Amino acid sequence: RPTRANGFMNSFFLFPNFLKSGSTYNYAMLFSGKKEMLGYCIIIESYFRKLPFIKTASIIHGPICQEMQAEVELLNSICNYYKNKHFTSLLIQLRHIEGEKSDSILKELFKTCSFSFNEIPEKLCTLFINLDQPLDTIYNNFTSVLKKNIKSAINKQVQVDEITTQKEIMEFAAVYTKMCASQNIYLYSYNEIVELCNFVLNENAGFIMKSTVQGKIIGGGIFIHQGKKTVYMIGASDPEFKKIPSSHLILSEAIKLSHERHQEVFDMGGFSYYAKQGEKADSINQFKLNFSSNPIFYAKKVNVVFRPVLNKIALVALGLKNKRTD
Repeated sequence: RPTRANGFMNSFFLFPNFLKSGSTYNYAMLFSGKKEMLGYCIIIESYFRKLPFIKTASIIHGPICQEMQAEVELLNSICNYYKNKHFTSLLIQLRHIEGEKSDSILKELFKTCSFSFNEIPEKLCTLFINLDQPLDTIYNNFTSVLKKNIKSAINKQVQVDEITTQKEIMEFAAVYTKMCASQNIYLYSYNEIVELCNFVLNENAGFIMKSTVQGKIIGGGIFIHQGKKTVYMIGASDPEFKKIPSSHLILSEAIKLSHERHQEVFDMGGFSYYAKQGEKADSINQFKLNFSSNPIFYAKKVNVVFRPVLNKIALVALGLKNKRTD
């Protein structure tokens, strides 16, 4: 059941959705009086097992809103919600690049929130593709390696289309979890991917692509709309078909679809600017650099502190944990 927070012109709901060990994922949404969704984000709640009274939250995607005022209102609602729930802090990473818009959002938030804010120097980076240009120009900027891989996928009879049915969602989720198992990583479970895909389609928050060979789904991707920007959120490919470069074709078709729908920017979904050569993040970087070599930095992360003393304890505990894992 959703939790509703009152006190604003619009309605704010928090949907507790799925659990992980030591954390909870939620959807936060803002609706107008006409029940139109004005914005949403995904929030992860975490706690320290040995210090269960220290609870923190982090906005891991968003807020995604069409208008700045809705974004400020949603952020304010989230801040008040977690303050009332006696959380220690809330980490916010705006999905806007550095500049006037992100500064304006934080300035408005500072006006309405009575909490303390700490800016975190480390900034998120991504790669942008400007869609306000002919599609041929965009393709011409692809590397020769990428063009070769796209051609290879087409020659191997890979088909790319949008996912529209529950059966396709379930097949895509199975491919994703299979990929994670083969790489010994855990980000989202099968059920979480299904829930996320249903949310994207039901709320018209973006689109989902699939790649198939002879009717079998071998890969796919989730793409989120943020106003006139398309963001690449999650990708998957079946490890049994790793010799087929289907991910290259999926992203190429997602860029084409975004261009056709008159989006202005395609965001490659993050870029590990400080990754070292040989790291997993570096290999992902090299894949994305085939599409764009235009690094863009997002606004600085902001930590909203509700309980300053506990926040200091949390930072010390986190520092000790990091030392043990180095």
